[in-house]
Formats: sequence, structure tokens, C-alpha cells
Amino acid sequence: MTGARAGSLALLYSTVLVMSLGQGMVFPTIPLLAESFAVSAGLAVQVVTAHALGRTIILIPAGLLTDRYGAKAAMLAGSALVLTGAFMTAVTPYFVLLCLGQFLAGLGDSVWTMGREVSGVEMVPQRQRGRLLSGFMGVKSAGMAIGPVAGGIITQWLGFRMVFTVYAAVALGVFVTAVLTRKDTVRGHVAKIAWWGKVSDVLPGLRATFVAIVIATFSMQMYRTTLQGMLPLYAGVELGFSAAHVGGLFGVSGVFVLLMILPAGFITDRIGRKYASVPSTALPGIAFLAFPFASTLPELTVIMVVIGLAQGMSLGALAVSTYDVIPAEARGRLQGLRRTVGESGAVMGPLVGGWLVDLVSAGRTFLIYAPILLGAAAGLAFVARETLERR
Repeated sequence: MTGARAGSLALLYSTVLVMSLGQGMVFPTIPLLAESFAVSAGLAVQVVTAHALGRTIILIPAGLLTDRYGAKAAMLAGSALVLTGAFMTAVTPYFVLLCLGQFLAGLGDSVWTMGREVSGVEMVPQRQRGRLLSGFMGVKSAGMAIGPVAGGIITQWLGFRMVFTVYAAVALGVFVTAVLTRKDTVRGHVAKIAWWGKVSDVLPGLRATFVAIVIATFSMQMYRTTLQGMLPLYAGVELGFSAAHVGGLFGVSGVFVLLMILPAGFITDRIGRKYASVPSTALPGIAFLAFPFASTLPELTVIMVVIGLAQGMSLGALAVSTYDVIPAEARGRLQGLRRTVGESGAVMGPLVGGWLVDLVSAGRTFLIYAPILLGAAAGLAFVARETLERR
């Protein structure tokens, strides 16, 4: 690896880390937002909803921007939106404008992330994409995990507005970094294909593979948000474990996610894309089948270890498989399409799960979701093609 490439990758990971740190710092401010703006706790939580809404609805336009004007333009626009939204949140006296600021920050987060990811993919050959994107997703997860700690400390000592001021400062630094970033190697091809990504834009012979990847993305995003809602209900309400125990179960999973960052990249690049994507989809399905039969803390811990390993193995696996099957001029739009479908799964999971809990129980709800995951894994195993190019 040349010194220039190593420096570019270091810059990639460092900017991803600080942006995710800034985003994660927001969560501990929610109780003070309710107090400071004289709104209910439930309304204060909607700052998270506003950010998530902005992050979701811009995915396909973010891909279009990246494909038409290049990754650098997307990074500039995205970091500028985050800067604007964070600054608005830091100074506004009105809760409505605070939510608007977080909506803008969510828009910017998706646009910047799309540009940064495509920029990174252009840095390395196809056989190294797994390690690149595994590190990308892993660093982002680490930042989101550490961010609330930093945000809590800043909020306690300096107030919630300082959190958003720091977030704005981070976005400003990332914007300056984007200004200094090299020019794009792939850009301006949007006239060759439709503005909105569609399956026919996928490389010939790989369209069924792309569809299987999209279905798997939907399933994985659905199970992750479902787990966040169902595990507290099952372990906390039905089994009677404390909130500390439930939090500890999520913590166990998080540790194994981080431990899998390097192995996941190695598996994806050296053994095969499907050797990472199939187990990372099938194992959660098996874990969901096991949940209703686990009634002790050690049993639940083992299941969460399995889920942590699967989530860690999934870091970048579906993203890199998608980059393998789409042409360079459609990277942004087709990744945006895949992720939009995935986000719809993230929204549907807890909504349908909450309805199922009222009909059956939290434990039995896991059984209903398991076949969806196992079916998606079967599609990756038997329909999708292995896309790793062998030297």
C-alpha cells in the first residue's frame, strides 16, 4: 500500500469516526431538551425521529447526486447540511426549529456517508472492498457507541447546546477536509442511464443476485430494529430481568460486533462474499427460533453472542456485494435504492412486532420473524452468485 493511499484511508476512517461521534452525542441530551423547551419526554424523543426521517428520504437523491457530480460534491453538500442543522439546533429557542435542524442533519448524514463510501470504494481494488467497508462500518459503529458517553459528559458539565456546538464544529472540520479531497475518478455518467436506480441498471447476469441482496438487506434491517424492541419486552417484561441485565445483553452483542471487524473483512475478501453474507443472515434466524426457549440469563447471553457475531460478520458484506454487481456510474443510486428498501424494513419491523406482541407474545413474535431471515439467507445461498473476483 502506498503512502498516499494509506493517508487517504486514514482520512476516510477518521472522518467517519468523528461524524458518527457527533451523531451519537445527541442521545443523552434528550431529557434536558424536554426540560429546556417545556415539552414532554415523548415529544423530545422526536429529535431522533426527525434525524432518522431526513436520513431515510434522501438516500436515493443522495445516490443521484454522487453519481452525477461525484463523491466530493456529495461530501461537501452533506457536511454543509450537517453543519447547518447542528448550528440551528445549538442556537434556536424553538423546539420546532430544533427538530428541523436535526432533520437537516439527517439529510446531510446520508448524503455525506454516500459520498464518503463511494470515495473509499474508488481507492481500493475489488478484492480489498470487504476490508475497506468492514472497517468503514465498524468505525461508524464504534463512534455511535462512544458518542453517547462523550455527549453525556458534555451535557452534564456544559449543557446540551454545547453538544450541538461541538457537532457543528466537527461538521465544519469535515467540510474543510472535503474541500481538500482529491478530485473524483468516476463522475458525470448520469446521462447514460436513468436518473433513478433500477434493477435493469445492474450488470447483466447479476440482476437476480442484486434482488437477493436487496431482500436480505430488508430482512436484516427489520430484525435489528425488531430485536431492539422485542428483547426488552421478552427479557424484561415476560422473564422479569432488570433493565441493567437487558442492557448487558445488548452490550455483549456490541462487544462481539467490534471483535468481528477484522475477521469479517478477511472472510469477505479472501474466502468469498457469500461466506460472510449468508451466515450473517441465517444465524439471526436461528437465534430468533431459539429465543422463546431461552429463559435464563446464560441462555440469552449465548443467543446474543451469536447475534453479535452475525452482525459483526455482516459489516459491509451486503454493501460490498452490491458494489460488485453494479456499474461504477450507478453506484450511488443503486446503493441508495438498496438502503431505502432496508430502511423500510427497519421501520416495519417494530411496527409489526408491536402488533404481534399484543396478539401473541414477545417470545412467539421471534418465531414469526425467523422464517423471513432464513428465507433471505436461502436466497443469498442458492440464487445469488459469488461476486468475489479470484486472482
